[in-house]
Amino acid sequence: MNSIAFIDIEIEPKSRKILDIGSVKDDGSFFHKSSVAEFVRFLSGTHFICGHKFSRQFVNQIELLRQKSYELKSAKVNFIVYWQKEGSNKEVKILLPELYFEKQKNEA
Repeated sequence: MNSIAFIDIEIEPKSRKILDIGSVKDDGSFFHKSSVAEFVRFLSGTHFICGHKFSRQFVNQIELLRQKSYELKSAKVNFIVYWQKEGSNKEVKILLPELYFEKQKNEA
């Protein structure tokens, strides 16, 4: 099965410095740092990368689920929609993912 990583990169507009890189893979692994080199290593073996406007709120929601012992089990593209900014002729494809989480059992 081909793997996918959903990504978001926050950049400071004036300096163009990378403030944060967030990503989650379909195997449940998660990345949240500003190091490009570490991010490239994290993506090793990933077949597809999806992202552009991956909100910080969404990353925070995923992290809250992880803290409650939920693990991402699978991810898929649920819908592809086209968006056109008013006054522009350019259409942009937006992928809307469907993420499946499962609560992990405590092993005591």
